[in-house]
Amino acid sequence: MSKSRLALGRYGEELAAGRLVELGYRILARNVRFRTAELDIVASEGDTLVFVEVRTRRGSSRGTPAESIGWHKRKKLREAALYYLHMAQERGHRQPSGRYSRQQPAKRQEQRVQGQKSRDRRYSRYRFDVICVTVGSDGTPPAIQHIINAF
Repeated sequence: MSKSRLALGRYGEELAAGRLVELGYRILARNVRFRTAELDIVASEGDTLVFVEVRTRRGSSRGTPAESIGWHKRKKLREAALYYLHMAQERGHRQPSGRYSRQQPAKRQEQRVQGQKSRDRRYSRYRFDVICVTVGSDGTPPAIQHIINAF
């Protein structure tokens, strides 16, 4: 990935984190990397743990940022959320951060992410949000769209 694309992605993540804070979310972790996936932002909103995927694009000539999240990416994000929850449980419900290279949790745990409550007792719910940032090339301010419970 080129330096300009990396910088654009970092810029989008900064804007997204700022928007979440403005909305009253508490940022718990950013750029949590696992072997096969990364969680851009992990936040909390009340008793809900929120896994946020940030997509940043320049213009919409290649589709919207939300359109770039296919089933494979959603699967990877669910797996990363499982890793995160597993690490939180191992650490006595403290929030993990940083890089981890754990093996995948068992397949049965993946089903839990798709609709059942989290094992971290501090949060009774969890969800996946997407924040789409579209940066205009003509100097206009970036457009930020927050899709709550995106998948």
